[in-house]
Amino acid sequence: MTRNATQWLAALAATILPVVAVAQTGPMTNRRADAIALIPDATGGVAVHAAWSVARGVASSGTDLSTDVEMLLNGTSVTTIPASNPADGSHLTTFPSVVMSAGDEITVVLHAAATAAPETETSDDWRVTHFHGEATYWNRSILGMSVIPAQNPPPGAPPGSLFDIWVEVAAEARGPESLLNIDIGIELEAAGDPHYGWIELTVEYDPATDPTSCFGGGCGDTCGYWNGLPYHCDPGFFGCSCTNSWYIEFPNVPGESGGSFAIGTLPPPPPPPLDVFLTPTPGALPELPGFPEDDEETRPVPVECRGDSTGDGLVNFDDLNEVLSNWNTNVLPGTDGDVTYDGFVDFDDLNLVLSLWGTNCFPV
Repeated sequence: MTRNATQWLAALAATILPVVAVAQTGPMTNRRADAIALIPDATGGVAVHAAWSVARGVASSGTDLSTDVEMLLNGTSVTTIPASNPADGSHLTTFPSVVMSAGDEITVVLHAAATAAPETETSDDWRVTHFHGEATYWNRSILGMSVIPAQNPPPGAPPGSLFDIWVEVAAEARGPESLLNIDIGIELEAAGDPHYGWIELTVEYDPATDPTSCFGGGCGDTCGYWNGLPYHCDPGFFGCSCTNSWYIEFPNVPGESGGSFAIGTLPPPPPPPLDVFLTPTPGALPELPGFPEDDEETRPVPVECRGDSTGDGLVNFDDLNEVLSNWNTNVLPGTDGDVTYDGFVDFDDLNLVLSLWGTNCFPV
């Protein structure tokens, strides 16, 4: 017999509730179904990715929480994938591709494996979503990175020894039917330290009771809310998606400029590059497979050439055109014509380019 999710979950609750009554007196443990992504693939089917998490209380740190992750289509069980005693934190289970039609209901349920311990919270062991004929997903990405001379160095810092690192970080979501935690950890590798800097960005996406946002309405439509603020559909990896981005700064990062060297001598070895990586913060949704490698950016430590927006060492019409084409625009500091490093392209940038017109920072 085929049952819809409401009927199926009601039957499941009848079997779970007696277990809850017993388990409440034991150590705190929990399995939680967090979100479902649906991504059409080249076979004509749809890959189902279930994000879920496990938590053990202090008193139950050694508890076996082996989990059977079941996927149902329109109330009928399709497949179950076991996870042997998963660690605390977020996990992603990918089910084999299945054929779906628009309107199909997908349910993911977490079951305690036969040999595993029961848990104290079972009301969040399932998640339901619907297929709209298009992809449903979330993603984190780096849209841009710039390295500029430190704008507020501490007293006594040698000129050219410190830099401000700016990163434009984006998150996008399409078609979720529940609140998503897409928190982002931004890690900076600099000065030979792979963990030089770490910034956590809280990114909460709320579909605002409109799960069909960005489906068929075209880019520009209002979609959900990012951290409480309404946003619009923009071009994404799979058509239009609800997207937002943020500028993140790592100030006063040490670095060595390559500088210049005399003709006829060997150049010095280049300084270590500056690398930025994105990663989900603990408890946030894991990354989905199949997306471009857009979670890492690398930049060399630059040699400053004032007025040069294009990075070719010359101040000329190319820089003037870049200033004019981005006129009156907020940009990532040090990019797109912002030669004054304030994140806005205006008369200050135009005047600096004109005052340094014809400069050649690296003459031979």
